[in-house]
Amino acid sequence: MRLSSITALLVAGLTAMAADCNRADYFKPGAYNLYMPFRGNSINCQLAQGNNSDAVKALQTQLNLCYGSKLDVDGDFGGKTKTALKAAQKAAGADDDGIYGPETRSRIKFGLYFNGNPNDKVCKKLSDW
Repeated sequence: MRLSSITALLVAGLTAMAADCNRADYFKPGAYNLYMPFRGNSINCQLAQGNNSDAVKALQTQLNLCYGSKLDVDGDFGGKTKTALKAAQKAAGADDDGIYGPETRSRIKFGLYFNGNPNDKVCKKLSDW
């Protein structure tokens, strides 16, 4: 079995083990706070079509901020959110399955506005913050 196949199986297993994200909060990977989906105190969670929560609002906010998705931030993970997530996944080189989980979280960009200014934003992968 090739290494890429093993990695894909591990990521699939991690995604299957991750519980649904159920809230939104600020994650501080460095000097800045990023608005992200959480489950309890952990960012290790997943979202998929049919979820409805503040965690989905956080994902929609990030898709709008970093990928120009123009989603209604309503907390409903419907078809438009899935389509926007798949486009972000594809742009980030992730499996474009429309599910937010460990692989997607590690590859897509998260961002913030500096001083609340929408013209002064930065989007980066979590590992780059």
